[in-house]
Amino acid sequence: MNRRRAIVLFLALALALGAGAAACSDDGDDPAATTEPPTTSAVVIEPPSGVLTDVSVRLANQSTIAGVLTVAADEPVQVEVRATPSGDAPVVEVPRTARALRRHRIPVVGLRAETTYDLTVSAFDAAGDPAGQGVVQMTTGALPDWIPPLQVNQIDAARMAPGITLFDIQRWGVDQPPDEPSGMLVGVDQEGQIVWYHGNDLGAGDARMTEDGTIFLLFAPFGFKEIDLLGNRLQSWAWGTADDVRPGGPTIIDSDNFDLVSFHHEVAPQPDGNIVAFGRYELDLTDAEQEAICPGDPADFGIREDVVMEFTRDGEIVHEWPLHDIIDPAEIPGRELCAVDFEDYRDWAHGNGIVLDREHNEVVVTARHVDLLFAFRYEADADGPSGELLWSLGPQGTLALDGEPSYGLHAPEVEDDGSIMLFDNGNDRPVDVPYSRAVRYQIDQSSPDPAAWSARQVWEFRTDDLETGAPLYADFLGDADLQPNGNVLIGFGGIGQEDPPARGRIIEVVPHGASSGDIVFDISTPETYVNYRAERIPSLYAGPRWVQP
Repeated sequence: MNRRRAIVLFLALALALGAGAAACSDDGDDPAATTEPPTTSAVVIEPPSGVLTDVSVRLANQSTIAGVLTVAADEPVQVEVRATPSGDAPVVEVPRTARALRRHRIPVVGLRAETTYDLTVSAFDAAGDPAGQGVVQMTTGALPDWIPPLQVNQIDAARMAPGITLFDIQRWGVDQPPDEPSGMLVGVDQEGQIVWYHGNDLGAGDARMTEDGTIFLLFAPFGFKEIDLLGNRLQSWAWGTADDVRPGGPTIIDSDNFDLVSFHHEVAPQPDGNIVAFGRYELDLTDAEQEAICPGDPADFGIREDVVMEFTRDGEIVHEWPLHDIIDPAEIPGRELCAVDFEDYRDWAHGNGIVLDREHNEVVVTARHVDLLFAFRYEADADGPSGELLWSLGPQGTLALDGEPSYGLHAPEVEDDGSIMLFDNGNDRPVDVPYSRAVRYQIDQSSPDPAAWSARQVWEFRTDDLETGAPLYADFLGDADLQPNGNVLIGFGGIGQEDPPARGRIIEVVPHGASSGDIVFDISTPETYVNYRAERIPSLYAGPRWVQP
């Protein structure tokens, strides 16, 4: 193992070992629970009654605005909680637990900072009838100083998709303070107020809630991890070899085919438990290959190559698809491979988004530096092998397009009707004034002849910069997600990399017509803070613990 790789893996291992290993609670209710000493005492407003014998709460160790509620009863009960604030903050409902237990340990999240809440705990017996109640009081603390203030530009809660907006915040163009986490995630409510957060010492990028109600987050290039609502680490993953496996450390992803040097941009847990992610390795080129790709380039260079990977939670690799086997760099070198003045390994495709679409047997990918949205075959079938390019959409794509191609794009999302939503950053768009947009394409694969396949732009949204009045242009980072009510949540994540200081803006629009929309949610990060992606989750409480099996 080379020195650089050893250092990176050491950092990933240190994170995993230092984050707190998971241990079972006394009653088996929460396999993710950790042993945490209480940090505050609850004020009892109404002593427990009925079958309840104890109701107590304390602040969580890793968050100043989350509580850990303990409920004990003489018989198994289901429990629900109503957190009523003393001020004008919204009421927070913890849904009824799916399981009946004699002892519950419940995270109370979604609370605002520096607010006193009365927690009404209601128990229900096997028949669903009331079986007891207790009320305790807790007061949340202030938000950490390292969370920057968010600017609320516009809110129309009545027309928003309900839920919590979960997104990362990253410093950009400034030094990292030594005593603050380098990455952070926050969740904001429908008034734009922070009600959940998590700090990670090695950064935080792509993050999402799983069907089990946990949160996956990427910290490139080291790896990624899964946490519970209180920030406790459940499992983590890092690239490496079998020699790097350590007790209590991350699950090692060891590729037999590629000498991985990072995970980056995307980590997507799948419904079957597998995980899809981008790995990266360094692809050496022969002199002939270099000349074919970048004729006349005097430098000796290789490619920072992306590989789409699927693996199990235990680290067993199921699929590996290097992008240069799908798209030929000699045919599409992109903007960052030949037009650069340095040797070593050059960033060619810069893959940043993956969707595993099993229904259509496709893997859909966005690659920023080659301006392509493309799909390749997932599993081999009668039509061809796994990994074969099916179609590509872009200035050098295979599909005829009725509409405008995307440039420097991010974050594809395959919708129920088969259309694809993505964020089009607009880098090097051939226009006088650059702009970014959310855009939706419909891919027509109805013909038996792939040469007759085509694409059509069916919707887009762009808007103006609140500060300059010019078209809003996020030259890096970004996201666009269709919401259950038909709205679109758009992250103009990195505004100002070319003209710093950088900043970010997250907008939700109600689509109207082909190219406009009413803004119903609009928040901004301050200068020197950007965000990669934003997700709207219906609730912080999801998964089998809260949803009846």
